[in-house]
Amino acid sequence: MPPRLGERASACTLVFVAGEQRCVAQEGEVGLHQSHLPGTAFSLNSTETDHRLGRWYTEQGVSKRFIDCALDPPADAMWCPKVDFLIAEGVANDVWP
Repeated sequence: MPPRLGERASACTLVFVAGEQRCVAQEGEVGLHQSHLPGTAFSLNSTETDHRLGRWYTEQGVSKRFIDCALDPPADAMWCPKVDFLIAEGVANDVWP
């Protein structure tokens, strides 16, 4: 089921980071965690998908510090950094008025 308006969905981060103008509302949230394939066991270890995702984030100008934090939570958890951190680490480039 797709998320309802106002809900977080970590896959949305991929679309967000792929954009050139990445604006986030001051009260906005972006949720991140390790990858997980439905029907498989949760793991505390990074997968090859996580490594590829980290490389792609780097190509998009996202800092290593952010990538390490983003791929740390297991797939059944969620990390939601503050807007200032998103901007400082190259994820967002402006605050939506």
